[in-house]
Order: sequence, then C-alpha cells, then structure tokens
Amino acid sequence: AKLITYILSGFMLLTLLVSVFSKEFVILMAKNPKFYGAYKVLPVIAFAYFFFGTYFLFLSGLMVAKKIYQQPLILSAGAAVNIILNFILIPRYTMLGAAVSMLFAYLFVSLLTYKASQKRFFIPYEIKRILCLILTAVLIFTLSTFLAGKNLIFNISMKAALLVFFPFILFVIFGSQNEKRFIRDFILSRLQRYP
Repeated sequence: AKLITYILSGFMLLTLLVSVFSKEFVILMAKNPKFYGAYKVLPVIAFAYFFFGTYFLFLSGLMVAKKIYQQPLILSAGAAVNIILNFILIPRYTMLGAAVSMLFAYLFVSLLTYKASQKRFFIPYEIKRILCLILTAVLIFTLSTFLAGKNLIFNISMKAALLVFFPFILFVIFGSQNEKRFIRDFILSRLQRYP
C-alpha cells in the first residue's frame, strides 16, 4: 500500500508540473497568441489524468480477485457521467466544460473502482495520506495562480520554488517517522563520502 502512495506522489508531481507551468508551456509552444487561453484547460486535464491513473492502480484488487468483468460496467458508468456533464457544461463553458466533465468522470470511475476492488480484495491503501497529497497539490496549484507578473523568468522561478516546496511539505508534515529516518540516514551516508 505504501508503494501505491509513492507512485501517486510521483504522478501528482508530474500533474503539478503541467498545471503550475501550463501558461508558460502554452506561451512557449503556441505561435499564435489567440491560443494562449488554452492554458486554463491544461491543469484540469492534468488532474483528470491523475485520477485516471488512480483508477488503474485501484484496478489491481479486481484483477487479483479475478472479477475484472466489472471493469466494463464501471467504465460505462463513467462514460455516462461524462456525457451528461458534457451536455450541461459544454454549451456554457465550451472547452473548459469538456475538461471539467472529463475530470469528474475519471474521478467517478476511480472511486467506483476503489469501492469495487476493496469489496472483492481488500488492500490497506493509505487513503488519508493520498487525500493529503491531493489537497496539498491543489493548494500549491492555487498559490501558483497568483503569480501573474509580466516577467516570464520571474514567474518560472517562483513557480519552480513552489514546485520544490511540494515534496518538502509531504516529507515534513505527512512523512512517517520511518520515512524521515530513512531519508536522513540516506543523506548522511552520502555526505560522509565527502571529507
């Protein structure tokens, strides 16, 4: 279960990388300024794919229990949620509405898969730590949206600092004593190599 938490931490770091630097990525890649507004959609899509990743991890319980036949049912339910939300959100919010629909559909699929897998084959996931991971990432991303200066280099530097702050928070606040001891011993062992 700890391995799943570590994998999701890596997924979330990539999600934050795309989300925090979404505006800079679009500005650097899009030749036409009229496409710059697309940066608002990238974070939503990035978080949607994070939840799609959790779906694949939670699916392991159904696979071990040999109840994989439930997977098409879960995906069909997710598709239904996506279609309904598309009808509601796209007319008003266009591409952002489509991205939000996908986000909630993938979250719904992930939660259904988790519930079904735990019922068939219980795995002691660190749910509290996973929720803390997600909430911390949302907080870091929210803070990054306030960095809207005109200087691109300044923006990138400040956002990079925020991104580095993410694993630091996870380690200091949410890390277990064993994890902190392991990291400390690892750093000390590396430092001792150099006189």
